[in-house]
Amino acid sequence: MRHPLKKREKAKKGTALVLTMIFVLVFSIVVAGVLTNVQQETRQTHRARAVGNAMEGAKATLRILANNVTNIARTRPPQLGGNLDSINPIIHSITPDTVPGIEFVTNSSGEPLTYVKDRGPNDTIEYREITDPADPWYQYTTSRLDYEIISFVRDTNNNSDTLGVDGMGVKTRLKIDYIPLYQYAIFYEGDMELFPGPVMDVRGKTHSNSDMYLAGNSGMFYHAPVTSAGNIYRYTRPAGLSDPSGDVNVISPTGGTTREGKKFAGMIGDNNPADSDNYLTHKDVNWYDESLKKWGGNVKDSAHGVGYIRPPLPPGFSSRQLLERASSADSVEAENTKFEYQADMIIAGDPGNTASIKAYKVTLNGDGSRNIVQLASIPSFGGTSVVSIGEFYDGQQNTVVRTIDINMNILRQQTVVNFVEGRGVLYVTTKPGETIPGTADAFVLNADNTDPVIKFTAAGDIQFDSKGIPVTNAGQAGWVATGTALPASFVEGGTVQAGRNTYMPAVRIINGAQIPRNASNAFAFYTDRPLYVAGNFNTANKATAVIGGDSFTATAYTTQLAITDSNDADRIPDLNAAGNPIMNGFTRAMGNDWTASAYSWSGTARNKAVNTTQNAIVLLGNTPSEYPVAGNRPNVVGTGGVHNTIRYLEDWGGVTHTFSGSIICLYSSGIAVRRFRDSSDVVGVSGSKVYRTPPNRNYNWDSSLRAAVPPPGIPLVIEISTAPVEIVNLEYALANR
Repeated sequence: MRHPLKKREKAKKGTALVLTMIFVLVFSIVVAGVLTNVQQETRQTHRARAVGNAMEGAKATLRILANNVTNIARTRPPQLGGNLDSINPIIHSITPDTVPGIEFVTNSSGEPLTYVKDRGPNDTIEYREITDPADPWYQYTTSRLDYEIISFVRDTNNNSDTLGVDGMGVKTRLKIDYIPLYQYAIFYEGDMELFPGPVMDVRGKTHSNSDMYLAGNSGMFYHAPVTSAGNIYRYTRPAGLSDPSGDVNVISPTGGTTREGKKFAGMIGDNNPADSDNYLTHKDVNWYDESLKKWGGNVKDSAHGVGYIRPPLPPGFSSRQLLERASSADSVEAENTKFEYQADMIIAGDPGNTASIKAYKVTLNGDGSRNIVQLASIPSFGGTSVVSIGEFYDGQQNTVVRTIDINMNILRQQTVVNFVEGRGVLYVTTKPGETIPGTADAFVLNADNTDPVIKFTAAGDIQFDSKGIPVTNAGQAGWVATGTALPASFVEGGTVQAGRNTYMPAVRIINGAQIPRNASNAFAFYTDRPLYVAGNFNTANKATAVIGGDSFTATAYTTQLAITDSNDADRIPDLNAAGNPIMNGFTRAMGNDWTASAYSWSGTARNKAVNTTQNAIVLLGNTPSEYPVAGNRPNVVGTGGVHNTIRYLEDWGGVTHTFSGSIICLYSSGIAVRRFRDSSDVVGVSGSKVYRTPPNRNYNWDSSLRAAVPPPGIPLVIEISTAPVEIVNLEYALANR
């Protein structure tokens, strides 16, 4: 029989064991729970890290791919040798770059889900009118590439497979617009000044890459957005000179002035009592907010983030070089940019010696290189040559001008060079160039590419200065030696009047009512010299025409030099027939009367200019302003404004010059460099009869340019816009691949 005490002790031990086992079980459960929670938290931490790394990786690869697309778009524009039609397949062939610790997720075919998708009709590059009212280029024509870029990747460092992380994906949208500069009514590289007398309407976009100075005596009306990469100001003059009093009006959704059924808001009224001039401009402290409120975003400058717009040119290549002659030193980029390389025909020579003027036909070889053949004679039609010689007096430049005159009516009918089958480009120059292989005579440059000389095998050489002005004959028959220095009359403040033997070589278009064209109804006329256009241009069976030169002067007549006294054999006389000093602005008649009385503006026999219409995209230079008074643009040293960028010589008083097209001022003139002079700018001269009287200007942006195929060589602007980045799932990335 067991002892009762021992029985109780045994019972206690059993209970303790059970309690211990229960404690161990509970502890194990708690520990297991804790371990499970720790494991889950660790897994979640690793998963979050994998997701976060994948997201950052997706954004990084998206950014790299978008940069690659942008780089191709910017470095393969048509001017630089990149065929626009080849851009789309090249973009789609980009191999995406990854980043450390990130791998591409692929589809069942092993293709990475980081790719570029077409959102627009990118397979065929065409110029299309933008029809979306929300688009910044609404109702304008661009060549647009429209892409969606998608990137779906995953992290390789955090066991994405075991963590159940498929990866992360993002997308963005990239629009690349190739915008011909003629989509702007006015495009200025430098300061843009515009302050006309009569009411003026600008019916297209206006942009300046520098400051903008606006005014108008009778009023200015901008029918489309106005932008400046610099600052927008009201035009002002120094104390003592009048300031145009008219308002500057820009189209506005809430404007209070109505014109042609549209609403406009003016600069007058800046809501800033501290500003006494009461014009809303960049100098006002409330400019940013008030300008947006007044014009609804149609007036913006640097304060609104407007940036510099530069045509896509090779590094270190200036816009002025577009006009320059071809050279063996040119890079591949320059060859695909300079206008001369675009030409179907080149005409070159000295207008002072007709024997030097030659024509060259240019065709392309299979490898894209040029084949240049000198023609036996200048092309003609019906017995009339394409080329003749002009001579007249330019009172703005204070020099006699001799021109290679191009008869457009004959050019379009001659059959030696077929512009329809070619590019539709003529390049004309008076400046010597390098020897053209295979030609008997040659335009040559010295070894250091300076001091150009036109070679004449029989009569000797003519030396030219840096601006192409002949300064010595070196034996040329019929010439009077004038020394080797730049003629003083061509220097600001010069006192020696240029004569017939120190002429400014230039180029002129005559009989241009109907012009040649290529298969796309476009034609381009380029020269590195000052360009004059006489009479109506491109008015019959209108083509999309671009004319480019160092400067552009419009004349109503094919002006000629009045040969009336013995001094004309060498120098233009100091005084005209009325006794007025020519150097002070009084010039020769520019009409069709060449009698002695034609020296005087008041000569009763002299004809006025006649109403003239010229339709063109004009690529031209201007003489920049000087600023002797801080913050002002005194006209005496100004550019003359956009309204005088197209220069005039004749008496246009009461006569209308109708210009329809686009004004593109990309560079400063390098040859026709004398500054604009108005009636108040010529010392000792009263009244308004200086070297010209201004016309009634009827300037219009040609709306037909919206859908026009660009003429060859026309500069383009590349604008790239990127949408915000959005997250996408795996199904989206797979479905769009």
